[in-house]
Amino acid sequence: MDRKLVARAEQIEIDATRDLWDAPSTEVAGALGLITGVVGGAWAFGAAAIPDIVMNRVIGLGVFGAARQDDLARLAEGYQVAGIDRYLVHLAPQAQPGELGAWLEAAGYAPFRRDWAKFARKAQWLDAAGPASLAAVEIGPERAADFARIVTQVYGLPDPAAQLIAALPGRSSWICYLATDSGRPIASAAMFQRGRDAWLGLAATEPSARGLGAQSLLLARRISDAARLGATDVFTETGEEVEGEPQPSYRNILKVGFKRIYRRANFVSPAG
Repeated sequence: MDRKLVARAEQIEIDATRDLWDAPSTEVAGALGLITGVVGGAWAFGAAAIPDIVMNRVIGLGVFGAARQDDLARLAEGYQVAGIDRYLVHLAPQAQPGELGAWLEAAGYAPFRRDWAKFARKAQWLDAAGPASLAAVEIGPERAADFARIVTQVYGLPDPAAQLIAALPGRSSWICYLATDSGRPIASAAMFQRGRDAWLGLAATEPSARGLGAQSLLLARRISDAARLGATDVFTETGEEVEGEPQPSYRNILKVGFKRIYRRANFVSPAG
């Protein structure tokens, strides 16, 4: 496994998340209780008003340099001060030292029920086909409400999260999209691009519209746009399938040529 590729996959996700946290106004950021911090080379993100692990997580621990045991105590202290009880620590298989997973468990962190798969593929033009009624539309701030509504509802996020998500359409380094069916918005997706790397995220489809091909269309559009903007590699991630909970996003990602490059374990904070 290419350690440099793993580091790039983690870094572009960190960069996208940092920029998402910087997107809202100071007033909105304060109301949401947004926090960021660097601990042991990893980035910790939190949102006190959005008690969901998607919004409260640690990325890159032990990837950019060996972690230390006291890093775990520093993480716990930072989240506690911020009033965040439940957060997720991602653990890539290349994280150092090798006993980091054991340290997490000894400190009371519990393995989460679902690992995340990280994927990569080359940026290139893809010709996407789908029903004539479907379209993938790049949007700006004027469609931010539709974009945020779909993301928050499908992800099951509390209402305050919409203020954070709505800050992205029209923001530099991001392209946000809606898939429409005969003009009606049914799915969302976003791409963050910096230099040679692009990251895909915030993909969500309304339950009543699943199976129409909206996400396949949005994936192909984003991969093509990444190539157009000069990126060479595209990264994304999604949860692994667990019994009784199929992951259509996993299959959609594979269909457009992504390869799984590693499986990232997840640990839930002791209070979670």
